[in-house]
Amino acid sequence: MKITALLVLKCNPEGSDPVILVNAMDVSHFGYFQRSSVKEFIFFVGRTVAKRTPPGQRQSVQHEEYKVHAYNRNGLCALGFMDDHYPVRSAFSLLNQVIDEYQKNFGESWRAAQADSSQPWPYLNEALTKFQDPAEADKLLKIQRELDETKIILHKTIDSVLARGEKLDSLVEKSSDLSAASQIDHHWISLTFSQDREADTPHILYLVREREMSRRSGTCLRCCLVFFAVISALGVCGPALYWRFKKTIGFPDSKTPSCPPCICDCPPPLSLLKIAPGLANLSVTDCGGNDPDLKTEMEKQFVDLLTEELKLQEAVAQEHARHMNITLGEAKRVASQYQREAEKCNAATETCEEARERSEALLTRERKVTSVWEQRARQLGYEGE
Repeated sequence: MKITALLVLKCNPEGSDPVILVNAMDVSHFGYFQRSSVKEFIFFVGRTVAKRTPPGQRQSVQHEEYKVHAYNRNGLCALGFMDDHYPVRSAFSLLNQVIDEYQKNFGESWRAAQADSSQPWPYLNEALTKFQDPAEADKLLKIQRELDETKIILHKTIDSVLARGEKLDSLVEKSSDLSAASQIDHHWISLTFSQDREADTPHILYLVREREMSRRSGTCLRCCLVFFAVISALGVCGPALYWRFKKTIGFPDSKTPSCPPCICDCPPPLSLLKIAPGLANLSVTDCGGNDPDLKTEMEKQFVDLLTEELKLQEAVAQEHARHMNITLGEAKRVASQYQREAEKCNAATETCEEARERSEALLTRERKVTSVWEQRARQLGYEGE
């Protein structure tokens, strides 16, 4: 976390460039030949961000690995160039302190500034060095850091106690205050947290109590389940066992009179297939063959199915017709295009034919003129080659 620059600017309401009142920079981590360019770039970015920060607003602008935090308080704007890791809350707390100190030292004299000032301000240089640690700017962050350090020290103290000559496991085994179950629980916790000695001790004690309670509740639950299973088994098997035991012992029952066994020549029961052989090949439609309501319902469903089938075929036919119409339209378009090309070719052919006829006529006329001149030349006694 690093602060590269702190600036205080005057933002002009008429839209002109802001005026730099004071600035402090630390460009030592840049190369020697880059420092002047870095300073110029900081001034440029600072003016640009301050000009676009409305009065009473805070904003953070990301630029590569840096963030420019700006706070405009009624035209007096403070800017800080920090890296990405500097907390935003600490950055704006620092800018708020810078503006407070500037107004305390210079009052309202900044409103008359018309040009950039190179006036040194020791407080800004001290703030640039002091607030490299964000905890100095943010009291809450400082308190949280102190609490974290105290927590770390507490953990280290507990670890040092556990690492002395006497082992906690041996003390547990020798103790008469712990039952066998508690010793087993301690052994389980030691195995669980042996890889993580930085765990909090109250949390371990809470796990011990929680496991002890879960063990006791699990024992009670198992007893209840066993009792319920025994009662259920007796309820299901009790009557059968009672009658079997009674039949084995041979206790007479006064309420139920004894009945001699039935001795008769009754035929065995007939099979249903022998009574109605047609049931072997019975189908669903045969069951409702004699029911007029069922037959009407089945006919209605059959008509509905046929209607749906016809609608589906009609939709398929319409889709096919639509595709045919599209194909026909495309064919007509291509045919018309070919027709236009053919007409162009015919027109060109006619033009060529007319040109050929004119050429032939001119050639015939030239031949006639040539023959006339040849005759005149012969009359004059000219003998050609």
